[in-house]
Amino acid sequence: MAKRIVNLIQRTGAEEVILLGDIKDQILGTSRIVMSEISSFFNILKKRAKRITVVPGNHDAGLEKITDQSIQYASSRGMIYRDGNTRIALLHGHAFPVKDAETADILIMGHRHFSIRVGRKVVPLWIRGSVKDKQIIIMPPFNEFLSGVFEATEKSSNSYVSKILSSGGNFDAFMLDGTKVGGLNKLEDIIQSEA
Repeated sequence: MAKRIVNLIQRTGAEEVILLGDIKDQILGTSRIVMSEISSFFNILKKRAKRITVVPGNHDAGLEKITDQSIQYASSRGMIYRDGNTRIALLHGHAFPVKDAETADILIMGHRHFSIRVGRKVVPLWIRGSVKDKQIIIMPPFNEFLSGVFEATEKSSNSYVSKILSSGGNFDAFMLDGTKVGGLNKLEDIIQSEA
């Protein structure tokens, strides 16, 4: 994961990295091996990025104890990032968001780990859409240990992401290369008919 992020930093010239949670796989507790891997992961990133911020996800309990003070932490409810006049809410998506998230122009979040199975391969998906005039982006899982397979029940949890997905907006799914897979509702119908 660190190498992939470093490649993105080099390609884009980014100085700041904001991670939207689920850095680690274990929800409760962290083994010594995982602690060592997380430490190495952040050490690699610190050499390339001027600032690293983590918006903790539901898998990230105890992460602050593993990292040093150079890593910044936002609330688990997310943060607002400004890009010129555009306000972007950056959330993990498991918890209800910071107060100003509802008024942001763009919501970017993770948490749901949308993926589909193509043959034997699990393919992560971007979910993009809008609710009213707000652009919504649900990121694919970056941590490959967290890739699940999309199921029709994905929208049935109590998470903030689930609330957004059931709010009546139009959402499309895309593969990492930008190939449009189809509308989220269409994917649910296909998966339900195959079950």
